[in-house]
Amino acid sequence: MNPICIDLGSRNTRIATVSNGKPELIELEGNQSIPTFVYKGKSTAIGRDAETVGEENSSYLFGNLVNLIGRSFNENDMSVLMSYLPCSVTEGKNRRCMVVGLNQDNETVYDPTVILSFFVRNIIDQVYESGYKERFDSILLSYPHTFTDLQKDQLRKVANYTGLKHVDLISDTLAACLYSGVLNRSDDEVAIVVDCGVLTFDVSLIECKQGNYNVIASEGLNNIGGDSFTNVLLLMALQKLGIEYQSLDVHDLYILREAVEAAKIEMSETGNDASLTFKDRRCCKEIKEILNTAQEKGITPTTLVLAGRATQLPCFQRALVSTAKIRRAYQNVDASVALGLAMYSMTESYQADHRTCENCNPYCGDNLNEYGSMANPAIPDVIEYDFSSYDENQKDFSKYPSPTPIESVSSESREKFIKKFLIKTKKHCSESKLFECDRNCYIEKDVEPQNLDLGRVKSIKLKDRDMYNVGLKIQYALHDDDLDLLYQRNDEIDQTVEKNLQTTSNSTSIEIILYQGKTKNHKQCTKIRQYEYEIDPERRKKNHGYTLKVTIHSSASMDLKLTWRDNGQEIKLKDKHDLTDENMHSVYRNARMLNG
Repeated sequence: MNPICIDLGSRNTRIATVSNGKPELIELEGNQSIPTFVYKGKSTAIGRDAETVGEENSSYLFGNLVNLIGRSFNENDMSVLMSYLPCSVTEGKNRRCMVVGLNQDNETVYDPTVILSFFVRNIIDQVYESGYKERFDSILLSYPHTFTDLQKDQLRKVANYTGLKHVDLISDTLAACLYSGVLNRSDDEVAIVVDCGVLTFDVSLIECKQGNYNVIASEGLNNIGGDSFTNVLLLMALQKLGIEYQSLDVHDLYILREAVEAAKIEMSETGNDASLTFKDRRCCKEIKEILNTAQEKGITPTTLVLAGRATQLPCFQRALVSTAKIRRAYQNVDASVALGLAMYSMTESYQADHRTCENCNPYCGDNLNEYGSMANPAIPDVIEYDFSSYDENQKDFSKYPSPTPIESVSSESREKFIKKFLIKTKKHCSESKLFECDRNCYIEKDVEPQNLDLGRVKSIKLKDRDMYNVGLKIQYALHDDDLDLLYQRNDEIDQTVEKNLQTTSNSTSIEIILYQGKTKNHKQCTKIRQYEYEIDPERRKKNHGYTLKVTIHSSASMDLKLTWRDNGQEIKLKDKHDLTDENMHSVYRNARMLNG
């Protein structure tokens, strides 16, 4: 058997195979990875060509599709995922996510599974064109452990559409564990494997005995990953440079984000510590869950394996290692998953599984002509595999040519921009207080209260329109807990006050003031924020009651004051919970949410 092993990442794809009995990376265009992008505008491109032309028009640049396949448009965290996607996402049949591309100047809806399979098929063709002589007969793809069965089903279809005989999927964490060499040791091992991808964070407890493995437990997050660090750096950079997020068009934001990503990689490689710890607690919580599971089963972990570029950030790495408390720890290289896949293809279990399987891909070879029958009833109908320049009636995808290479667009200006940006920000990675996190003080300076209209505030959308990044809006320093709280609203906010307020005919709005301190009358209490909440005119006219809901994080030491704007009369709220707790920590934490 001659397998091609593909680590199909959200941002980059790496390819490996077995050569002379050893796992080996396959380089394309002199690089060990290829960007996981497909551009479908008036022209078609994949990889770096797609990324380059997408700088000019990102509306038809498809990326991060691995995390989109098999997902429902109405999932709770879909708005977070969509904020990472350069392309437009729309709702298809059965509420499945579809993407919007361009076909002969007309916008066309495509199944992300089809786009991704087009990408995989073409990188295989590029491997052949690069001089690789042997033909592949099998394919292995990796997947995050947070993938649902439906997502894995769609990923298997991506592999099926290549037309290769044998198809297999294994998790990223298992592949990383194989690469670390844990299975090759004579002693029994129990490894905690951490893999932090672009948008996912996975932790697995893997028991290794005499060369065999058993995945005992897995935990993970599907909305936090390496891109979360990039977001923090981006917001910090915007604040430092005095740039309003709203003032950037899509093209400028894309270039700036690429520059920030380059700066983040620079930090990882040089060992600079930006103290980007906003997700330490959430990620470390997953490790603690795994440790609890091991304790319940009477198992003692002996090895910690870290995979994914984000785990190379010194501050994050220290947090993970200190939480696991395991002396033997390994930091894998970026290509560890792809090489781990190749090592898996050499195992006796893999060979045995496929030796008895004459053809485990029902859609290989001539069966590719049955492409139209592949659609799962629970998935939207598969869009025709049509990329305008190809014959739409041709169904044998193995005969499709690779996309025509596109000349670099604005590459010179892009390089100048990145260099200019790095000159401004690189020194701040280790010197500026902006990148430091002091858990004893989160407020840089006293801030005057500001009136903000909740219905019209334009602020950075991290999860949904009801989340406001107050840090940038009123010039607070943006620190770790800010974004952590914004990301984890459902998990962390548990104190709620509701009151049905009876309006009067002359009441136009409610003034809402948040205070820091034990009580609003305390001498150390400080007025933090001030909002004006407008009452709906029709509701006011009919003298109907109005429900006001305020949510505050449980560890905040805050108080609230509501007054009618027309007469200054204070509104008393005493339902359900008090908003203050004498036992709470007195330090104010930024980015509180106030929902009307």
